[in-house]
Amino acid sequence: MGFAIFFICHFYLAIFMQTAFYHRYASHQHFTMNKFWERVFFVASWLIHGVGYLSPSAYAVMHKLHHAFADKERDPHPSSNSNSMYDMYIDTKNSYINILKKRIPVEDHFYNNVPTWAAFDKMATSKYSRLFWLVVYVAFYWFFAPNIFWWLLLPFHLLIAPITGVAINWFAHQPDGATSYTHFQQNNRSTNVLRFDFIFMGEAYHNNHHANPRSANLGYKWYEVDIGYLLIYGLSIVGIAKLKKVRIRAGEEELVPVLD
Repeated sequence: MGFAIFFICHFYLAIFMQTAFYHRYASHQHFTMNKFWERVFFVASWLIHGVGYLSPSAYAVMHKLHHAFADKERDPHPSSNSNSMYDMYIDTKNSYINILKKRIPVEDHFYNNVPTWAAFDKMATSKYSRLFWLVVYVAFYWFFAPNIFWWLLLPFHLLIAPITGVAINWFAHQPDGATSYTHFQQNNRSTNVLRFDFIFMGEAYHNNHHANPRSANLGYKWYEVDIGYLLIYGLSIVGIAKLKKVRIRAGEEELVPVLD
């Protein structure tokens, strides 16, 4: 029971770091933090994601490209070009590495405002860092896994950040999915996946997000509770984050209270 609780807690911590730091902060600047807290989040991402740590700056550039060219040729991970989620995972990994290593030309404006900490990224994305976390996780499973069947979770545990990122982008660009629905007609295949996103902390409201990429709250209808947004709002209450007041609806800018 204790091992299962640990896995669930780690899963949601990883989802929170991904949606709050990588997505809403690094990619979209939905909120601001001072340099101290930004670096705390860098370190926390490394501690939580471990082997699967991604450079926030490279992730942000890749995500900006996704929004600019969603489901088109330059999309770093178009689901329409992939035969399976695994194919999309490989395509996404290759796109990320090419951006991280600057192997492909990317216009300068995609790098605007992305958080950078080159020295830390060099350490955290090195093979030595990944080997260190691999040893830590294997040792943890060796001593604490209740039985051998729990070891089936180890690959997911190691790559929790890239796997969940690919999963949401795969399902959220399948317009014919069993639970897919949309509020906004767009020139891409984005859909909402869950009416109440209790798994991905709001990331499943993908059609909403593509329609209103500057909105910190990814929910649109009353039942679309955005847990990630509420947690970020909590960070703003204690002074760690400062949410931007601009809310976009159906392509139109409105100045409204953050919680409306």
